[in-house]
Amino acid sequence: MIQNILIIILSFYSLGLQASELADGIISSYGNLSKYEDEGILVSRVTKSNGESSRKELMFTTKFNEGGDLRFYWRELTHEYFKENGELDKELTEGMNFTLPLSEYYFERSRNVSHSNYRGKRKVIQDFCRSYAGATGISHGVAALVPRYLLADECYGYPHLILPNAKPIGVSHGKELVEITYHDGSSAELHFNKGNGMLEKYKSTRKLDLREIETTINYVVKAAEF
Repeated sequence: MIQNILIIILSFYSLGLQASELADGIISSYGNLSKYEDEGILVSRVTKSNGESSRKELMFTTKFNEGGDLRFYWRELTHEYFKENGELDKELTEGMNFTLPLSEYYFERSRNVSHSNYRGKRKVIQDFCRSYAGATGISHGVAALVPRYLLADECYGYPHLILPNAKPIGVSHGKELVEITYHDGSSAELHFNKGNGMLEKYKSTRKLDLREIETTINYVVKAAEF
């Protein structure tokens, strides 16, 4: 009995060490970058309990330099998320100008001053990390993972939150595969390049009320200089 309890305690301790080591690896990889650029596409599919589904696409770019300047831009590519039975939901889309992208936004920080810009309306923001994480939404907030890695000291009060309950699950085609588990029990799989440690893919399926949200992000790293 005591032996079994000790095995369980040691197992949890081992998992804790793994999660800590993985988080430390992220901090080291992104914290030592002098220049970073990426571009990517996020695809999200929401399926309701009655089988109806909608698909949403988001493109984004990230630019960062050793002076701490950062720019994160994203743009919605489809209005499908606001459709009900194939037709645009009038209540949700009231007042929208469909000649413009559904959502076009960027956050930037230069000389420790942060700004947001939504369709040309530029303003100073106080909390850079929370602002862009919240603005990209529940499922789309994960598109901003890399900016949070780049600013880990500011965006995470505790290092283990970078990869919550993380554990390695294998290596495939030069990518280290890591599974993380969120507080609501949902999980995600992240693919990191074993050569430079950069994130290249994120995919998850999670339940939200009576909906299932499938999210896949592919990152194309354009520059990663140390």
